[in-house]
Amino acid sequence: MRYATRTMLALVSAVLLLAAGLAAQRNDSAQALLRAATDTAVVDGDLNGAIEQFQTIVDRFKTDRSVVATALVRMAECYQKLGDAESRKIYERVVREFADQAESATTARTRLAALTPPGGPTNPSGVVVRQVWAGPDVDVTGALSPDGQSLTFVDWVTGDLAVRNLATGTDRRLTNKGSWSESSEYAINSIVSPDGKQVAYLWQNKKRGDPTKTEPLQRWDLRIISLGQIGDAKPRVVFDNEDVDYIEPHAWSPDGRQVLAVLQRADSTNQIALLSVADGSAQVLKSLEWRWPEKVSFSPNGRYIAYDVPTRQDSSDRDIFMLSIDGSRETPLIQHRATDRSPIWTPDGKSILFESDRSGTMGVWMIGVENGTPAGGPVLVKPNAGQIGPLGFAPDGSLYYSVRTGADDIFTIEMDPATGKIVRTPAPATERFLGSNLSPSWSPDGRYLAYFSRRGSGGFALGSSPQVFAIVIRDVRTGEEHDFLPRLDLNERSPMIRWFPDGRSLVVPAVDSQGRWSLYRMDAQTGGVSLVWRAEGRGHWSGSPFPAVSPDGRTLYYHDFDSSKSLSAIVAHEGRIGAVKELYRTAPGVHTITALALSKDGRELAFVLYSRNGTSSLHTMPVTGGEVRELLRGERLFLALAHGGIEWTPDGRYLLVARQTPESDTSRVLKSALWRVPVAGGEPQLLLATEHSADFLSMHPDGRRIAFSTGPGYRVEVWMMENFLPALKAAR
Repeated sequence: MRYATRTMLALVSAVLLLAAGLAAQRNDSAQALLRAATDTAVVDGDLNGAIEQFQTIVDRFKTDRSVVATALVRMAECYQKLGDAESRKIYERVVREFADQAESATTARTRLAALTPPGGPTNPSGVVVRQVWAGPDVDVTGALSPDGQSLTFVDWVTGDLAVRNLATGTDRRLTNKGSWSESSEYAINSIVSPDGKQVAYLWQNKKRGDPTKTEPLQRWDLRIISLGQIGDAKPRVVFDNEDVDYIEPHAWSPDGRQVLAVLQRADSTNQIALLSVADGSAQVLKSLEWRWPEKVSFSPNGRYIAYDVPTRQDSSDRDIFMLSIDGSRETPLIQHRATDRSPIWTPDGKSILFESDRSGTMGVWMIGVENGTPAGGPVLVKPNAGQIGPLGFAPDGSLYYSVRTGADDIFTIEMDPATGKIVRTPAPATERFLGSNLSPSWSPDGRYLAYFSRRGSGGFALGSSPQVFAIVIRDVRTGEEHDFLPRLDLNERSPMIRWFPDGRSLVVPAVDSQGRWSLYRMDAQTGGVSLVWRAEGRGHWSGSPFPAVSPDGRTLYYHDFDSSKSLSAIVAHEGRIGAVKELYRTAPGVHTITALALSKDGRELAFVLYSRNGTSSLHTMPVTGGEVRELLRGERLFLALAHGGIEWTPDGRYLLVARQTPESDTSRVLKSALWRVPVAGGEPQLLLATEHSADFLSMHPDGRRIAFSTGPGYRVEVWMMENFLPALKAAR
């Protein structure tokens, strides 16, 4: 009997192994077919052929819901590019039948929202919405050319300014700076002149800001280059002022003689100014003190500008104003208890489009203007607009705009602490708001899991705030969850939270209206918040604090980044009085700290340095300061570039590290994995390969469970809305 049992178990094991092997082969086959079909659509441009291939995949892999959902979404994309209404039916099927496939369902919902014309699907205005550009190379920090034929963008393979022909899908670079290893300079925020012959853009370079100092400082200048020049053509520097920390170009004047820009002064005040294209002289139109506009736009006749600003420092509400170009008159255009933002003029100069959440969700609205004053009330043009950003109008009145898609979710895995083997594969940590959850953090007793959850959609300007974040605390024993909506500006750059050791409160990073990082203490029972620390000066606007709390709760460790000096530092903030001690400082302009974690005993800090030449390295150091040890380094190896990408095991013997490596030296496709690195030295151990990067690692006190968020994050696509202006006139 015992022998028979052993024989039966052996047979069962063999069958299971065979089944697992066949399943793996089946999955590899599915992925290969998906890649081939995608290449047919993207590389060969054969959309009909790709549709047939995706349909074959759907029919062949009926039981693999992930594969089928992916194939359906990509098939719908092909139909969409062909202008075929079948795309809507397929997206609706994915939303209806594949809600458990978070990434595919989220993409389908986003595309459906974009396909819905103003007034709903039955709008008789004839509005047509279609996708123009999608894929990993899409960048929307540029603008549409006046003829509607090309789009300026940043080629992030090198950081060069480039232009894309929207009809042919071909790209060419306007600058030729070389690789990142040769130069860390890059272009951003480009705008095309009214005659379509020149491009103004922002350029980050290195030059000495103060001759009495030895370290190079990163600086920004405004440049102009011909849209027809290629490669090594030299641009012309138009504006470079050492009293200005940052420049954001928004629009050319209609006559092409000036660039409308926002200047951030060294004293942290902001100004709307006109910069002369001929000699770089600046004419200040409006001083905004601490306020920062998200969009400033010229009226087609050149007589007025429209801009938005926050109403107060402790609120995300924004209002829109109209300013005459000679500065003689300023008129409130939109004043409402809502977020009204990103005004852009219609080509006829008779209306302004803007986005507002006054109806409960972000939508695109319109208001008429006449002689610099409002003409009538706001009209809802497109509800539930989501996260879109205007790129410009074509001559026929079509609006080109960006759409942000993508999703993140929280998963947990279980690891054997002795061997490092994963004994339980990734499982969703929550079933609520799938595709919108990130940054998990285990409580000190391991009973609760706190995390961020996106609620609603973001702004009309790409990358803008506010996007509503809830802080959720989940009881892992009962599954009960409590949502908190603190009145803080929580944004995508660092939604990273950590528990205080008492288990009663959390430290929460937020950004104030002046762009300064602040750390708050949030009560886990009431959601009440109190300020713990705030960066001084606007220069500290970028870079996550990566907060960590000492075991006794008395010391807060964080990363402080001063963008004006390109300087990263690790700082200890002791007690409520606020005594600050700098523990470590990077070489200015050379390295940036991309992750920070405190050991469970509170004795050591681990951090990652990212070098401008593409090298990243993992280090540890005592919290008291002293020797810095390097544990891991790699060329073209990305360590924990995502926030919270390192974490200590409870015994302090290992560091969990999220790593990404390109598939090849020239590839932008990254392979992601979670590794365990011995602190005492030794070879790293692969724990888990992931499809996307693993962010915000958090280790359970039991040393077994690991929580992390993963997903494609935000992707960007370019869309256009045809027959848009006739629809607006009809709506009025």
